[in-house]
Amino acid sequence: MKFLFRYRFVIYFVTFILLGYWLRKFYLSELVLDQSSTSNSSVESTLKLIKELQFHNARIDSRSIVNIYDWVWSGEKWESVRNSLTVCLSTQGSMDRLHWIYELIQNWNGPISLAVFVTSPKEWMGLNLVVHHFKKCSEPFRDFVSIHVAVPTEIGNWTLKWEELQFSTDSEDIEHFVSNFTNTSCQIAPKQVVASVNEIFTANETLMISYPQNILRNIAKNACGLGYVFPTDIDIIPRPNSARLLSNFVSTEEAQSCEKCAFVIPTFELSETLPYPESKLELLQFWKAKNATPFHFNIYKEGHNATDYSRWAATGLDEGPVKVSHDALKSRMQTYEPFALSLNTIPEYPEIFVGYGFTRNSQVQAALSEGWQFKVLTPIFTIHWGMQYFNNLISPANNRRLRTEQTFRNSKIFTRFKKELDFRSKQKKMDEERELKLISSTTETNKTLKQ
Repeated sequence: MKFLFRYRFVIYFVTFILLGYWLRKFYLSELVLDQSSTSNSSVESTLKLIKELQFHNARIDSRSIVNIYDWVWSGEKWESVRNSLTVCLSTQGSMDRLHWIYELIQNWNGPISLAVFVTSPKEWMGLNLVVHHFKKCSEPFRDFVSIHVAVPTEIGNWTLKWEELQFSTDSEDIEHFVSNFTNTSCQIAPKQVVASVNEIFTANETLMISYPQNILRNIAKNACGLGYVFPTDIDIIPRPNSARLLSNFVSTEEAQSCEKCAFVIPTFELSETLPYPESKLELLQFWKAKNATPFHFNIYKEGHNATDYSRWAATGLDEGPVKVSHDALKSRMQTYEPFALSLNTIPEYPEIFVGYGFTRNSQVQAALSEGWQFKVLTPIFTIHWGMQYFNNLISPANNRRLRTEQTFRNSKIFTRFKKELDFRSKQKKMDEERELKLISSTTETNKTLKQ
């Protein structure tokens, strides 16, 4: 009895905790019983939103890295808007970057071809939920965005069934999330929506494959079809109504007279504390105040030097129609990687470059070897939110070492790639000279025979 009396407060406390736990468990079980039909009904109705990937309909990229599913979702007004606008924006991204498409389509306001990299059944489910939410909340997204999906071949074929997910370790979290997601308010920021989905549906597996940027770029670019295409990264945000502005430009004689011209649209990094610039003049004021800077100038200036931003700043300050400001600097194109509008006959992105480094530049070099010119447009521009420095540079899996390794690997590939391009250019030039000589010789022979 002395023992019980001495530790009576401890016994009271433990009893209180156990009683509270039991009452909570009883209450929740009753709540689940009362709402089970509603919850299950909500889950089942939400799961009907999940598309089934038909693996037999997939095509495989040239290097057998990904299975490709074209036109998984088509914009409801895709055909009509492609007929009225002669430009199409192509872009690509993974689940963690998907929130940018919301602002991108609001500003572009025209056809967008989006390729998404999905690495697991859970990510596929998450993508379906995000697409459903964006379609519900954004008319431009619903009407103008067409989505294609790339799945790594290394994970094999899979199906997504709720019964399978129920046996996973986080099935309760998934069920709770799914049952409530369809009621998500459109007032919630897209970044927050995507982050909440990724928290539940992020892939648990670590894949050997690096992010296949150029494969995804080609998937999106080719789906734009004929006409003009503007390939960008998903976090590059154009000026409002850029689709219409550029569509008007490509109908001008200035654009029509050059079939092998790529029209560079200058890109700036902008402080996230500022609003989107309403004009080129306001953007230049931000630049002067050091609240904006040309894209990647703090980390890789060589990649955009050829745009000649100082010259761009001195021309076309009026807010008139889009026009050519000047030619990009030929002497600085060895590492050039701009975002440019062109006919879709421009060379594809070389798919031997996987991961980070030399991915866009390799396409520019291929275009230059085929005689393409690069001209800079004004007063149009695009924005990347946030100033980039080496210490905040986004890296794959937040691993700066991995980005360095990928860039180093691609630099070796680029050296061989450039030599091959130079060899082909010289060979083509020799063939053309040989053909001209043959034509000249034939002409002289015909003249002699006539005499």
